[in-house]
Amino acid sequence: MSNIENNNDSVVVVTWTAPQGPQRQQFERAFCIGCDAQGTLQAHDEDVDRALAAVFRRSGQWWIRDLDGSGGLLLDGERMQSAPLPSQAVLGLAGGSLEVGLEIASAMSGPAESTPAPRPRGDHDARTVLHGSQQRPTVRAGPGSALPIRIAVGDSAAREFAETVRVGRDASCTIRIDSEGVSRIHAEFFRAGVVWYVRDLGSSNGTYLDGKAITEAPLPGQCTVALGVDGPRMALSYDAPAGASPKSLEEFAAHYLEGKSQAPAGDRTMMVRRAFSSVQRQQKRRYGSVIAGVAALLVAAVAVGIYQYVQLQRTRALAEQIFYNMKTIELQLARLETQAEQAADSTRLAEAERGRQQLAQMATQYDALLEELGVLDDDLPAEDRMILRMARVFGECELSMPEGFVDEVKRYIGIWRSNQRLTDALEKAHAQNLAPQISRVLQEHRMPPQFFYVALQESDFKHDAVGPATRFGIAKGLWQFMPETAAHYGLRTGPLSDQRSFDPDDQRFDPTAASDAAARYLRDLYRGEAQASGLLVLASYNWGTTRVRNRIRAMKENPRDRNFWALIAQTDVPKETRDYVFLIFAAAVIGEDPKLFGFDFDNPLKDAKANSDKT
Repeated sequence: MSNIENNNDSVVVVTWTAPQGPQRQQFERAFCIGCDAQGTLQAHDEDVDRALAAVFRRSGQWWIRDLDGSGGLLLDGERMQSAPLPSQAVLGLAGGSLEVGLEIASAMSGPAESTPAPRPRGDHDARTVLHGSQQRPTVRAGPGSALPIRIAVGDSAAREFAETVRVGRDASCTIRIDSEGVSRIHAEFFRAGVVWYVRDLGSSNGTYLDGKAITEAPLPGQCTVALGVDGPRMALSYDAPAGASPKSLEEFAAHYLEGKSQAPAGDRTMMVRRAFSSVQRQQKRRYGSVIAGVAALLVAAVAVGIYQYVQLQRTRALAEQIFYNMKTIELQLARLETQAEQAADSTRLAEAERGRQQLAQMATQYDALLEELGVLDDDLPAEDRMILRMARVFGECELSMPEGFVDEVKRYIGIWRSNQRLTDALEKAHAQNLAPQISRVLQEHRMPPQFFYVALQESDFKHDAVGPATRFGIAKGLWQFMPETAAHYGLRTGPLSDQRSFDPDDQRFDPTAASDAAARYLRDLYRGEAQASGLLVLASYNWGTTRVRNRIRAMKENPRDRNFWALIAQTDVPKETRDYVFLIFAAAVIGEDPKLFGFDFDNPLKDAKANSDKT
């Protein structure tokens, strides 16, 4: 073992075996290992498809951190999340399919001799390609490395496996289950150290461990895994180690919030438990079940933040969980505010405002996590960054956009470029000073000001617009309200309501009154069945809440599963509605930085904010 001191004068020497022979590379600064554009050591290997590890210096000490969180990073055969780097170690990537050596050496000894690895065309000079050897190495594992798992599907006899097991309908799966509701590649079981894990691979109907939906979780010694709520069941067993610490969010909640975990509880854990218990008692006495639910979610979110800090594990899966926790809390707060406003309860309103402040703190933590993960870093094209940021504005998670979403938005941006409609409509809005007025009323109802572009798609900002006659009546005005919806939101329809003509006595033609009604209508859609999905709100506004309601109710009632992607994947959404949603979204993207997308006008919402600040 090396006796080199781990300090600011040390370097890390990485060694690996490639088809052309042993390779060696020396690093004086922090570096990443993986396949994406951030990987200083770019692993060209069939089992490595993302950034896996970061090696960095903290307070004179070299550390290594798991960036992927999938259980595929082994240090000297043991799974790790973040740990000080030993003087010499073996790092196994992708569950051990690729192995590299890490050694802390003295910087005074000069550069490490190496055989330069070939670089892929177009990579930066600072990056080295880490090619796996033709013979797949086996990482030196700790005790229990040959630990097999026994899996029985339904009533069939159990089979024993020692390597990763994939389950699904595809012929390439280790266990093939040709059953309705099972995805092509549904889930997998893999071992990290002496613990087996189950991971859902983006299945349509989910994966359930002992009745609980999971994304990834450690397996107890005996358990049942179901592919879908009522899908095929598998009985699993292996010699699991005792005393494993919480790894899944469910176990984490039991450990920190419920006190059910058998793991030792330190001062921080007991503090969280006492705070959670105190909040529960106070809120139950003062405000009932609604406040208690909000408080529980807020404390759970704080606990997740503590978990992040203590574990130094900022993974993509955890970031998504934080995002959807925020959306759930947002909906709870909105309902609380509605009840408080109806009851004129200032105490509840003050409590809700404190909840909003904590929600803002969570958003700041989430943004910091995105920055650390490099989701919106400078290597991403500016257009792509703007599209992902706008997805966040409309209530969608930047980390869970469906494949091809960015390219589809760019296609609709191209449609706006192909004609003058956007420019001409915004000139009409500017002439009527609509942007400050509409954005202000939207923000008063806690809606993003970018819903301003709904009026663009509905009427091109023509306050006297009149739609075609339909069996529901004639839509009129800036927001194209139907008579029934207009009346529901307090707008007076005029004597010419059933005629395709302008009517000065019809409040749908009054931009101020109609915009206030539209903001309330959009807010009710957002807080209600749309579950804080802005794109689902747009679809509902266009398609009609009656027709879309049953389709929405068929989805799970939570922000993660009830969104526009689920709608277009499961139902026959008309092309008109799809175009409607994407045209509004694309217009909002363009509006944030028009010159970036080749348009010669200023951001109308930025101007609106400047004008409102002056007044």
